[in-house]
Parts: sequence; structure tokens; C-alpha cells
Amino acid sequence: MEKLIRIEGYLFFKGRIVKNPQIEILGEDIRITEGIGSNFTHKGFAIPGIVNAHVHLDFDKPINERNFINWIERIITEINPTRNYTGYFEKISDSLKLGITKLYDITRSTNIPQNKSVVSFLEIIGTNKNDILDIPESIMISLHAPYSVSQNYAIKIINRYKNKSFCMHFLETEEEVKFLKGERNE
Repeated sequence: MEKLIRIEGYLFFKGRIVKNPQIEILGEDIRITEGIGSNFTHKGFAIPGIVNAHVHLDFDKPINERNFINWIERIITEINPTRNYTGYFEKISDSLKLGITKLYDITRSTNIPQNKSVVSFLEIIGTNKNDILDIPESIMISLHAPYSVSQNYAIKIINRYKNKSFCMHFLETEEEVKFLKGERNE
């Protein structure tokens, strides 16, 4: 056993509340027993770590625009100077202080610092390209969005990397839905 935690109080875990839990951490496995009544190591209410499922640790500053079209054009085309890994570990540390224990970092680089709190996703943007990138085993894939990655190119990437995890922006805002439908977008 790597760690034993006994809480006088409650644990929110897998959608239920566990009273006076004992938490045993055994490598990758976690065993939780309810109703342990002595030798408490902690008091209070425990909530598992929060996951930020889409962050850009390589953005130095926010990109602000008045509407979705201008904003997305800048995100897609403006790789520098807004993207680099200045302050990378500080951003992770700040997230940990907020209770965020896992970050899914969307990046345009395969040469990124390693950190156990970060899962990196290489951001793919483009059309029907014949060349498909060699993506390191440790990096997952983010097909940016239906309007910035062609269907043919996305299928080629998915077929080449069947064992990787993928993510994609899809119909997240009213402006994006209008854009994809070809409707007027203010």
C-alpha cells in the first residue's frame, strides 16, 4: 500500500457520498471502504481532483475579438507570438492550487515539457494533406474542429492512430452553429 487516508466526514466519489471513508491507494488502484471509525488522518469533505479537459498551456495571453469568426481566424493562424511554453510549470502549479489535478493540454508542439498532471493533445488543423505527422506515443490528438480540419484528413489521422485518444471542438456556441450552417453571424 502506497497511502492510507481515513477521513472523519464525507467523500464525494463516483456520484455518491461515502461517510467516514478509508481510502487505500495501491499503485493505479484505489480502494474505498465506508464507515471506518477511528485513527482519522483528515476531517471534512473530500472531493476528487478536478479535470480541465481543454487548456492551452502554451498561450501567453488571451486572444480577444468581438465575434467568433475573427477570434477563430486568429486562433488558427496566429501561432506566434501568443503561443510558447513560458510559465508552463507555474500555470500547472496555479491549477493544482485550485484543485485541478489533471490538465488536457491542447498544443501545436511535439516538443513539450513532461509533467504527470498533464495529458498533451497535438492540435491538428488542415485540409486533405497526403503527409501525416509522426506523433510521439505519449501525445494524444486534437482534431481542432469540423471547420478547420477536412473530413478526409481527419479520417486519415484517425486511421493511422487508432489507439490514441482524440478530442474535437464541435458545436459549442450559437455563433459556431451558425457558422457551420452558413448563416449570418454577427
